[in-house]
Amino acid sequence: MLRVLIVDNNADLCQQLEEYLAQSPDIEPCGVAYDGEMALELIQELEPDVVLLDLTMPKLDGIGVMEGLSNLDLDTYPDVIVLTAFARDEMVERMTELGAKYFIVKPINLSILAERIRQFGASDNSNQMGGRLPNSTASPLGTIRRSEAMLTDLLHQIGLPSHFKGHVYLREAVLMVMDNPALLGGLTKQVYPVIAERHSTTPSGVESAIRNALVTAWNRGNREFLVTLMGIHMTNNGEAQMPTNSVLIAKLADRLRLAK
Repeated sequence: MLRVLIVDNNADLCQQLEEYLAQSPDIEPCGVAYDGEMALELIQELEPDVVLLDLTMPKLDGIGVMEGLSNLDLDTYPDVIVLTAFARDEMVERMTELGAKYFIVKPINLSILAERIRQFGASDNSNQMGGRLPNSTASPLGTIRRSEAMLTDLLHQIGLPSHFKGHVYLREAVLMVMDNPALLGGLTKQVYPVIAERHSTTPSGVESAIRNALVTAWNRGNREFLVTLMGIHMTNNGEAQMPTNSVLIAKLADRLRLAK
């Protein structure tokens, strides 16, 4: 039984997560915290297997909680799955450096979340961030081909130009993350360098090319479909905010994984 602590300042979301996870025979919600200070207190008291951690909270944010974990006297430290509505690439990298195992972009697909809890809560060192890159032959060939076909269709619907280098790089990044979700936290240090080596370019060139293709799709493609696909929230002035590379890769990889 995996014991899960839910940490988010949205009380309604906490209740929804608690009720959903409680239905799983192998997952037990053991507590709820609404701010970072309360989270550290409950982690010390309850010693959960997994912590679902929001990034933006009162008193102490998600990064502060991750930094505070190392000061706790625990026999076993929990695996942390980060919940966030705004996953900037540099923030993802910082949380990964501090030990976060995975990132779920809000709005949350509950079935995917439960699966990630099982996957990372019961993981050994071989599944941690920064581990071995996935073997390209790890997935059955039929699954890879179906995933590639579905990804091609999704990128076409988004309106992401197929002749852009970023289109090719994005496809490879999504398929890598689909095969090994832990790589989402290592885009700039693991995924981009591998793609760069394949195409005789630089990791920063890969990142920029993907971003350029995304900007073009956002401005000239099917923004309405992209907003729906990403589950993007509107800003205060009613405008949708363009997703980051990491959010786009995460959402596309999860969509393909669900379709397996």
